[in-house]
Amino acid sequence: MKKLTIGIISIVLLTLFSQGISLASVPNYKLITSFDGSINCIFTKEDTVFIGTDSGLYYSLDNLKTFKKVGDVLSSSSISAINYINGKYYVGTDGNGLFAGDSVTQLSSLRDLVDCPTISNISYEGNNIYVSSHCSGFFASFDGGKSFMNLNK
Repeated sequence: MKKLTIGIISIVLLTLFSQGISLASVPNYKLITSFDGSINCIFTKEDTVFIGTDSGLYYSLDNLKTFKKVGDVLSSSSISAINYINGKYYVGTDGNGLFAGDSVTQLSSLRDLVDCPTISNISYEGNNIYVSSHCSGFFASFDGGKSFMNLNK
């Protein structure tokens, strides 16, 4: 993941410099250094940016000027996936499973619905929610997240 992040940053910087643009001329450019671990995923919803790292979940409400760390069980979790589906935030971790809630600061574990601690992706189509995991495969909810089925069993 670090190679991918470095690659993307390199491409952006190369593009800027090849066009004669310096970082000083990019409005509101600021180097983000407030994370304790590697960045695993990025998710945006309206004006909020969420950053999932090896050491927790961060969010910014002010156009990336400051970040706040979610201070519950996710504060020390490796965040692997983030999505917003039908009015709820879904956060996947590498070690603590899947979480969901109306607010990213008030998430509850869905470990009783998705019995895997290592979530790799969360996606959806309409009312159907799909969760992939490293340990027990592929889960799907066809009722908006009220229940999940393990489609590998």
